[in-house]
Amino acid sequence: MPELPEVEITARLLDGALQGAEVESALAPGINALKTFDPPLALLEGERITGVRRRGKQLIVEFSGELVLLIHLMSAGRLQLFEKRA
Repeated sequence: MPELPEVEITARLLDGALQGAEVESALAPGINALKTFDPPLALLEGERITGVRRRGKQLIVEFSGELVLLIHLMSAGRLQLFEKRA
């Protein structure tokens, strides 16, 4: 788990890079990546990201609808942004 300063830096960088972006698809590679299944992750498709912030060491991604995405970085503690889709 990254320390608090690294989580704050990550939240600020993601906020600047993702604000206003539209979610094209939302998939989880494995069921262990999701805490719940309701509402389904696919409901994020078509929503716009309105901001990224942190609470403690967790990242909160806010969307134009009512949903938010809570991300815990676990022990690996990293996310990657790519310029274009794979």
